[in-house]
Amino acid sequence: MGDACDLSSFADRSFDLVHSNSVIEHVGNWSRMKAFANEARRVGRYYYVQTPYFWFPIDPTNYRSPLIHWLPRPWQARLLNTFPLTHVGRIETLDSAFEVLDSTQLIDARQFAIAFPDAQIVRERVLGLTKSLIAIRRD
Repeated sequence: MGDACDLSSFADRSFDLVHSNSVIEHVGNWSRMKAFANEARRVGRYYYVQTPYFWFPIDPTNYRSPLIHWLPRPWQARLLNTFPLTHVGRIETLDSAFEVLDSTQLIDARQFAIAFPDAQIVRERVLGLTKSLIAIRRD
C-alpha cells in the first residue's frame, strides 16, 4: 500500500520514468491532485500522466451513459441509485452512490496545466473531441 501523493521515501529524480494512467482523478480533492502531480514531477526524470477529460461527454471511470457527470451531484447520486448506469450496475444505496461519486473527480485542461506546468499537454481525441489529457515531460 502506498500514497502517490506522498512519495517522501524516494529521492528527487529516483525514477527514469513515472507513468500514470487514469490515477490523478482518483486521489481526492484538488489539493491531493496537486500533491500527486508534484510528486510525479519530483521523483521522475521523465513522466507520462494521462487523465480522462472533464468536458468529454462520457465519463469512462463511472458511467456507461453520456452527460451524467455534468449533472449536479445529488442528481448523479440519485441516478446511480435508481438505474444501472455504472460498470458495476445499479448502486444499492444513496450513501454508496455518493461514495462512488467521491472516488472520482475529473479535471479540465486548465487544472491539468496548472498541475503540470513543466509538461507538454497532449489531447487525445475521439471524433474531434478531447477524450483525455496527457502531460509529458521529456527533458
